[in-house]
Amino acid sequence: MKTVVAFLVICISLLTSSNLYSQGFWKQCNGPNQGSVHAIAFNSHGECFIATSPGGVYMTPDEGLNWHQTAIEYFPTYAIIVAPNQNIIAGGTANFVSTDNGYTLNPPQFINSGGSVFQFYCFGGSPSGVIYGGVQGGVFKSTDNGLTFDTTHQIFMEAVNDICVNSAGDIFVATGGAGIFRSTNGGDVWESKNTGIGTGLITNVTVNRSTGDLYAKTYSDEAKVYRSTNNGESWQKFELDNEVVTAVGYNSQGHVFASVNSKVFRSIDNGDTWQMISENTVYSYSKVIVLAPSGNMFIGGEMGIYKSTDNGTSWNIKHVYYRSFMTDIKLAPSGRLFVCSDEAGIFRSDNNRGTWIFN
Repeated sequence: MKTVVAFLVICISLLTSSNLYSQGFWKQCNGPNQGSVHAIAFNSHGECFIATSPGGVYMTPDEGLNWHQTAIEYFPTYAIIVAPNQNIIAGGTANFVSTDNGYTLNPPQFINSGGSVFQFYCFGGSPSGVIYGGVQGGVFKSTDNGLTFDTTHQIFMEAVNDICVNSAGDIFVATGGAGIFRSTNGGDVWESKNTGIGTGLITNVTVNRSTGDLYAKTYSDEAKVYRSTNNGESWQKFELDNEVVTAVGYNSQGHVFASVNSKVFRSIDNGDTWQMISENTVYSYSKVIVLAPSGNMFIGGEMGIYKSTDNGTSWNIKHVYYRSFMTDIKLAPSGRLFVCSDEAGIFRSDNNRGTWIFN
């Protein structure tokens, strides 16, 4: 969803600014360096696009060395996705589409109903190329690479916070007060799927591509994480000392990792049982866990970015930026790490002014 990644990149030495401290492989670059970055998307050439507020969409053709304001400007944007034909689709108070890599902008499509203009919060893409967009109260879909969006005939009465689509094309949406809904026919019919999880505020829903299991994170239930092993028919809560779970990540071996206050838990049986593997090594409120193909792990949150090279047993802080929250972490196709923040723009990995690739 909603949730993504100019650019601040931080150098190896400790910077003298009172707000910015760094360790390791970060360096400032020449892109927009303030404001909120909400989402990141990459096209088939590895070019990066970011949705920002209040400044629209920026792109870099060279992994953050140079940044350009696209034709999608002035309007706040909160979600972004690249269509199968490489159209750039950004969502905010309208649906913004560029068919030429951001050089020009099609006329914005405003989603109106009952005199209200809906704002796009998130996008999700299906294996067949259909793109779904979540707004306040419903889901719209596009079958023409984002040029137009039509309603899926469902009113949720709540904002759609996140959308995921599994390999079979089933659509799952997380709502801001009505739980989780599923559609197995492209959005024509929706069913409430809340057995075991309830109908509270769901912030995220995601699918493990390796196992097909679904994970959902709640806000109203003391920030718990639930898993479904039967395509959303029922949900089981992760039992982690009755503490607040702030982030979850998983790898292709079925290992699941959870950030719980200042602790990290690991499950080697896909979430059935848990073991605390690290304590007092990450900040108490972490937002996201990312596992690189190499097995290296990264946690981002309010106090910076942490890295583990030993399957989560130990962690080293790699960057601290006070007064800014790390909202998302994405790996580029090349392996370079990009980090979104809510006040300080976007960061990328680097190594002593050269190219630093996580491997």
